[in-house]
Amino acid sequence: RPYRGTVTVVVPAYNEEQVIARTVQTLLAQRPPVLEVVCVDDGSKDRTLAVLREAFGGNARVRIFGKPNGGKASALNLGFAEARGEVVVALDSDTLFATDTVAQLTAPFSDPRIGAVAGNAKVGNRVNRLTRWQALEYVTAQNLERRAWHLAGAVPVVPGAVGAWRRDAMLDAGGFHEDTLAEDTDLTLRLIARGFRVVYAEHALAYTEAPETAKALLKQRFRWTYGVLQACWKHKARLFRRGGGVLGWLILPTFAVYQFVVPLIAPAVDVLLLVSLVRGQALATAGYYLLFFALDLILSAVAVLLEGEDLGLLAGLFVQRIVYRQLLWVALVRSLWNALAGFAVGWGKLQRTGTVQVGGR
Repeated sequence: RPYRGTVTVVVPAYNEEQVIARTVQTLLAQRPPVLEVVCVDDGSKDRTLAVLREAFGGNARVRIFGKPNGGKASALNLGFAEARGEVVVALDSDTLFATDTVAQLTAPFSDPRIGAVAGNAKVGNRVNRLTRWQALEYVTAQNLERRAWHLAGAVPVVPGAVGAWRRDAMLDAGGFHEDTLAEDTDLTLRLIARGFRVVYAEHALAYTEAPETAKALLKQRFRWTYGVLQACWKHKARLFRRGGGVLGWLILPTFAVYQFVVPLIAPAVDVLLLVSLVRGQALATAGYYLLFFALDLILSAVAVLLEGEDLGLLAGLFVQRIVYRQLLWVALVRSLWNALAGFAVGWGKLQRTGTVQVGGR
């Protein structure tokens, strides 16, 4: 049933003059209408704050705040502190919502056990092969995984692009911490540790701008991977311990294996394939490789159909699995190196192009 309480939407922004106005417009067009939209400019060096004031300065439902640059977590904390709604929706400032996204995203909060809800983030700028690969990844990996975690009521990552939070629970948990690059994952894990359920709203659609170059993708994925590593490390004391709950016995081990160990060694499979081909073992090796790919293709097709996406996305699956995997491996290795070396990392801000379309095409 629909959520009957009040809803605030918070939009943190840093150098987003190209996209911020469109994002706020989609929020004002939500049905039913949201109570307010709170925009927080985190010391942008461009005209983000000016664009907001010019476009929405006279709109009573839009509240605009400017602050010195302090990072995304600090911008979110200011927005949540100023929010008047009982539930707060947060999104990236390059993201466009479908008309009913907020309604779909907040519906689960009718259950008082729900602390946060993850929405369905999709790539909205499918303009080249790299962004189409990312669109496929979102469908076959990220959103499929959230469906599985939803069954346990323990979705471990509420994406920054589309998520909703019970404001009181979030504030009681200490808000967004500024000592991690994955402030959304960190807060999600803390809510789960406190006994709240975190679920997935598959029909809460949000279209976000994916990196359009390999350099930008590596920058984004490094930030994501490093941030998740930081968030998990903060909860390491719960790993396989009495009282560790779903966080210590399920989420952390799963993250360790599938977010770090498997991606780290996965390229070795491709190397072994090449070695076996050179040694004349092509038939047997290719057979095993194709068998695993066939299983991957079936699972990916199921994911695409569940998401209501075009099966044409699967056309590039084989190349994506080989080439794209190497890019993600580079980001993972860099993240692990920075963690071991103790390097500090900032926002990891990407240059926006404003090419996102609702529907992604």
